[in-house]
Amino acid sequence: MDTQLDPIQIIKDLLQEHADYRNSANSPIRSRLLCDDREQCYVLIDCGWTEKRYFHATPIHIEIIDDSATQTLRERIWIQRDETDPGVAVELRDRGIPTQQIILGFPPPNLRQYTGFGTGELAS
Repeated sequence: MDTQLDPIQIIKDLLQEHADYRNSANSPIRSRLLCDDREQCYVLIDCGWTEKRYFHATPIHIEIIDDSATQTLRERIWIQRDETDPGVAVELRDRGIPTQQIILGFPPPNLRQYTGFGTGELAS
């Protein structure tokens, strides 16, 4: 990744903006950002009660995976879950993260080449 970019801070800022936006809706559902810097895992969780029903969801889950087997794209941002529009991959790209370093983990591996982002395959 670009040495002038701090991808972890970009991810945290982006997820906090999503949490703040969701919490501003005056809803009984509360959004919380969970950050595990040791494992490099970042998750937005929505939970709370709506009338008589308990709600718990993970709308965004991002991990940074170090691919030390390659010489070029070592750290890749894997988006494991994304229920946002236009999508956190687009938002990360717009904040300066190169598209080849952003991997959508939820499409099947054989379809990732059509996403416009990285494929997650090791360089040979």
